[in-house]
Amino acid sequence: MKRQDEAQLGVGCCGQQPEENLKRSKKIQVLNVPAIIPDHRTLDKLIIHFQAHSNGGGEVLDIEYPTRVAGRAFITFAKEEDADNVLKREQILKLDQQDYKLDVREVGGGEPASDTVQVIEFVSTKLDTRDFPTKAARQLIHEHHFQIVSDQGSTVEIRGSFSSLKELRRNLMDLVVPQSACAVTGNGT
Repeated sequence: MKRQDEAQLGVGCCGQQPEENLKRSKKIQVLNVPAIIPDHRTLDKLIIHFQAHSNGGGEVLDIEYPTRVAGRAFITFAKEEDADNVLKREQILKLDQQDYKLDVREVGGGEPASDTVQVIEFVSTKLDTRDFPTKAARQLIHEHHFQIVSDQGSTVEIRGSFSSLKELRRNLMDLVVPQSACAVTGNGT
């Protein structure tokens, strides 16, 4: 739900050309955006919040929400100084009579700015342990520091890093297909 509606967000207002606005504009990222109301309402609340002078804000040229990362939005201000003022202040968003502290940062300030840079850090999967020696499979799950989400007999749902999952898969395959068997078939005998 990216907003670029010129009438609503004021692109080219005040007699300036859009190119002049972009030269002075500044984009920030907003983290910890609560997902308690529909996205279109949250988008409107963010626009109102960041246009309010009481929050240090000003004219908003563009807003990107939702993004591929939950709880994150990008706000582009017409004036760099408005973005800087927002960054200097504590930002509290009021939604349905609740206060939510937002984390505002310059783009690139500790979090990737582009959604295309995101890497899935944690994955969940179900593992059927019937094809593996049960104690050995469970020991490998523990050694790779997986969280056991659910355990239903031979089916275990685990959560952990993607790189650990790849390593776990290699180790489990070694239990089923020992290295010596791979070496024999690899030599053509």
